[in-house]
Amino acid sequence: SLSDQIQEPPARLRERLAEYAQRLPDKFAVIETRNPAESWRKLINFMLERLPISVVREHATQLADGPNVYQTPHELYSDLEALYDSLKAIGAQRLIDHEFKTVIRTLQTFGFHSAKLDIRQNSQFHDKAVSQLLKFAGVYDAESYPQWDRARKHQFLMEELKLHRPMTLPGQIFDGECEAVISCYRVVNNYGSKYGWEGLGSLIVSMTHSTDDLLTVYLLAREAGLMRQQGSELYCPLAVVPLFETIQDLERSYGIMDAFLKHPITKASLAWRTEQQGQERPLQEIMIGYSDSAKDGGVLASQWNLYRAQQALQTLAQEHGIEFCFFHGRGGTVSRGAGPIHRFLEAMPKGAMQGVFRMTEQGETIARKYANFATAVYNLEVQLASTTAATLLSKRKTTSEDDPSVFSLVQKLSDSSQKTYQSLIRDPEFLRFYQQVTPIDVLQHARLGSRPAKRTGQSSIEDLRAIPWVFSWNQSRFYLPSWYGVGTALYALSEENPHAFENLRHNISQIKLLNYILNNVETTVASASPEIMQWYAELIREPQLRKHFMDRILNELALTNRMLIAIYGSSIEVRRPHIVKTIALREGGLRLLHRLQIQQLAQWRDESAGGGEQLLEDLLVTVNAIAGGLRNTG
Repeated sequence: SLSDQIQEPPARLRERLAEYAQRLPDKFAVIETRNPAESWRKLINFMLERLPISVVREHATQLADGPNVYQTPHELYSDLEALYDSLKAIGAQRLIDHEFKTVIRTLQTFGFHSAKLDIRQNSQFHDKAVSQLLKFAGVYDAESYPQWDRARKHQFLMEELKLHRPMTLPGQIFDGECEAVISCYRVVNNYGSKYGWEGLGSLIVSMTHSTDDLLTVYLLAREAGLMRQQGSELYCPLAVVPLFETIQDLERSYGIMDAFLKHPITKASLAWRTEQQGQERPLQEIMIGYSDSAKDGGVLASQWNLYRAQQALQTLAQEHGIEFCFFHGRGGTVSRGAGPIHRFLEAMPKGAMQGVFRMTEQGETIARKYANFATAVYNLEVQLASTTAATLLSKRKTTSEDDPSVFSLVQKLSDSSQKTYQSLIRDPEFLRFYQQVTPIDVLQHARLGSRPAKRTGQSSIEDLRAIPWVFSWNQSRFYLPSWYGVGTALYALSEENPHAFENLRHNISQIKLLNYILNNVETTVASASPEIMQWYAELIREPQLRKHFMDRILNELALTNRMLIAIYGSSIEVRRPHIVKTIALREGGLRLLHRLQIQQLAQWRDESAGGGEQLLEDLLVTVNAIAGGLRNTG
């Protein structure tokens, strides 16, 4: 033990103990008696007294409370910092290296909460909640609020948010969507008020179409008592975060965020959080969605518009003097943003990586990457190394996409592939084809994930969520959202501008984003099976409908494969034999499972009007088995 009789306690340590003597005199007397002439141990005992979780017995804990308990990790860090400086002052470097650094790193990484809890809801759900709120407040025309034109809705929100009072009386009982949102925010507010805000993440707005979708959260938060007042300004302790999911929303993300950042409540909220977190610059999170943008316009258009959105938003961050943390909503398949993490980070635009980013890990990818210690360590090390490299190189790296000619070329490919993709899925007969050629009707009965397959229950592709959309195409071995439209785009370029196509061939490895996309497309093209696709097509009872779409799809698949060989100079079997071998190893078992699923699908659809519950259970087993064999769902 360190003793005052051997080492003179440094001034900072003595000052910190004097503060505790005044703040906790009763505890100080006990600790002084127990640990005479042991200043370092005294400070540690005070820190133990103030921990939110106090040790009662060896294996039992209780949640401590009260004014003297650490309210934030930063308060504990301040004491640790004083202890660190005092140890350094007496030359106790071995203690620092072997005992102390781990404690500090653990606190910096996990805080008191391990992981933060995000609150996420759809903008359409919020609109319904506001409509009901206005109805409770006696506002005329409240029920039609979701249909108000944009100018009227914006004017209402801007005027209402100037006021600090709620719209209804305290203790108001709500129902429906309004009750769901308000009661959720009240729980969040109670937690934050009691335990601090560090354990809470952001209020994420799915399907953010306009600035009003973000301002609506402030209105609902004010009603729940979640807003705070500092001086004459309202602020929200939790960040309101947009989720830009469709290509159209990605295109207008700059304007949406520009208006949002200029709003007084956003400015006050950013300033408050910056001060609380001890940051040099304000940090605003932005979530970008890979799934719905690919479902909307195809994989190439999705990735390119995500790239452009990050470029534009990074410029906006500089204009406002803040930093953006991009939250990448990636899924487990190529059409939902999956791909090697180091290639993914290399393909990000210049300046978009500032040492902090978030991304989702979903479904079976969690088990595949983190189910055992060795695999988890490997994947985390790859992420850490890739993030470090991307951060160090981000501000000074040069990207081929910044070249106007390359930018124009990728934009042209994006537009062409999007047009081809949308011409297919917007065909009036396509929904009928899709419903018969994939097991989407089975997936709608599956109890997978936290959300239903459809957003509002309408029978349309637009209303279908991206996960079942991708999952169903994978099950029938089409992988359609991961490649459709790419072949036509490349072929059109080769015909219209052979010189540009040749330049693309010779420089593809330098165009990081396009190379990343095409490599991922190549993998899914190799996984798609024209033979098995034809098996599923036999489920379609109308030969004309089957032929109309299968000819288009198979021709596009063959064209995509041919154009990828032209770009890279050889087939995937030559360039990436490991991928082909991995697919081939599972193919025999998968073919049997596909045959079984097709047989059961045909029987179940014939009997669905009269039951078929056992067949449905059997089908769900084949869905799970095929997903395991393919190693992805969506």
